[in-house]
Amino acid sequence: MPLAVALWHVKIMMILWGYGAVLSYVALLLCLTEVVFSRIMSHEVCRKTLHIGTFFTLPIARYFFRDEYIHLTVISVLFVAITLVMHRKRSRFTVDLREKHYPGIVYYAISFVTVTLAIQVFSLGWIYLYPPMLALCFGDGFATLIGHHVSSYRIYRKKTLIGFLSCIGFTSFSMVLVQLLTEWYFSWYHILLLSLLAAIAELVDFGLDNLFIPFSVLAASVLMMTVEGVTAALLVFESVFLIAFFSRLITYAGSLLAGLIGAMFYYCHTLTGFLFVIFCYAVMVTVSLISKRLKRDVSDVVKKTRGKDITEVFVNGFGAMLATLLYAITENEEFHAIALLTLAAGFVDSLASDIGTLSRATPFDPFKGKRVARGMSGGMTLLGSLASLVGAIVFSVCIVWILELSFLRFTVIAALLYFGSLFDTFLGSWLQVKYDCPICHKKTERQEHCGTETVKIAGVSWINNDTVNLLSNTAVFLLSLLLLL
Repeated sequence: MPLAVALWHVKIMMILWGYGAVLSYVALLLCLTEVVFSRIMSHEVCRKTLHIGTFFTLPIARYFFRDEYIHLTVISVLFVAITLVMHRKRSRFTVDLREKHYPGIVYYAISFVTVTLAIQVFSLGWIYLYPPMLALCFGDGFATLIGHHVSSYRIYRKKTLIGFLSCIGFTSFSMVLVQLLTEWYFSWYHILLLSLLAAIAELVDFGLDNLFIPFSVLAASVLMMTVEGVTAALLVFESVFLIAFFSRLITYAGSLLAGLIGAMFYYCHTLTGFLFVIFCYAVMVTVSLISKRLKRDVSDVVKKTRGKDITEVFVNGFGAMLATLLYAITENEEFHAIALLTLAAGFVDSLASDIGTLSRATPFDPFKGKRVARGMSGGMTLLGSLASLVGAIVFSVCIVWILELSFLRFTVIAALLYFGSLFDTFLGSWLQVKYDCPICHKKTERQEHCGTETVKIAGVSWINNDTVNLLSNTAVFLLSLLLLL
């Protein structure tokens, strides 16, 4: 028998043995989960035990299939099919399919298929397969097990602080252990950044974390190894996210977008952009936390009371993101200044709102010449106006110092920042929709009050506070183009 034919026969046998070994291991794992573990463990523990155990299909497949990733994809597809069949049989490990509306276990299986297929299509190699699967199996698995069984502070919905830290710890530990046993070349800070990214993605609820964890970790690990500057940008993203999210001033989705804006600023504006973003958020967090206990209750007037959501972050950062993209394309330094300016404009308006509500005086609407309820858009106080003016000056000084601009540019930037706050107030007075409660006859921006639907009394129906912020931020962006270019 020729040598080539013999080698081909050996390869075929190895592949067949590989399918047999992996499928046998999966069958054994399912049987143990279904028959043995289910008698002594809760449904959630059984399900996560299965999640953790499925990782070991990778080293088995690695031994038999070598670099033939397509076989691992085929097995992952079979795993999806087995999962669906077991669900129809009402198996214990698919408990989340029965008790929730979101099939987390199916997402888990689909993530296996997608990641292995990406490895095959883009010829990435086993080195990029381990990080997302370790984060998914060990990080997410132990985060749920420990988070649900150790009492701790809840940071987002049912997610706890101890679960968040467990995800970081077990993902890091498993990556270090695998690195010692394989040909990995990830450094310790790469491992830490990927572990923290996995913990951030694990906060996604409804089973979608089983998709977000592997996809985000795979993309980050590939980009860090192939694109210069991505490692530092990821550090910026995670730093901004942690500040925004754990301050409780911005929602989870809003914190993700804030982190992306910070990463964009670092990647396009280097260290100065990162420091400016951190400074902006530090000022906002500090002022908000100091004034939080002193602030008068306006929850029955304003529409949103649980921190800035992703829409608010977007409308306040829209001009900055657009200017950053233009700067990256044209490398025109004026767009650098415009990006910093438009980002600061949103924070100046926030300072006016946060500090203005502390005033003992009843807000006055200068555009309509009348007093308005505290917290109602269009109202101004002397304290809020001074806060807006001081904020405009402080942020202008930072921008001028970073970019080494002239005093004339300083005055233009300060004027634009203060104008943005005034224009926001003007739009809030004349265009923002306002309602009246038919029960208590209180003016509000909410569509429901006192348990009943409110009646529109002023403004345009589709223009709410988010729309006003978007229009004022766009106006600052356009004026800065006119005056600074």
